[in-house]
Amino acid sequence: MRLDRNLKPGDNGKYKLILNRRIREKRGAGEDMTAIDAALKTLKDAGVLDDSAVGEPHEFFVIRCKDAFACKALMAYSQEAALHDPEYAEDVAELAYRSGPYSPFCKRPD
Repeated sequence: MRLDRNLKPGDNGKYKLILNRRIREKRGAGEDMTAIDAALKTLKDAGVLDDSAVGEPHEFFVIRCKDAFACKALMAYSQEAALHDPEYAEDVAELAYRSGPYSPFCKRPD
């Protein structure tokens, strides 16, 4: 298995992020949210928006490569994956070596 983004050049991978904090900021600032709310509803209705809550079957935790703690987390993931799928583990390790202190965008999570 490979990371989806490594299967086809130019592919951005398996997921995209919706910046919920930015949505809350815009809503809190009184901005017109009609288009954003409609877009989110469209995505949810199409079955392509996964906004699973704590304890639900599709619960997730996202780590950005710029996160200062990402490298060690991804290396641990890679090491465990290597027991089952060395090719996949290598993809994750390559990602790890572009993350955390190796990322030019490295910063502590906020």
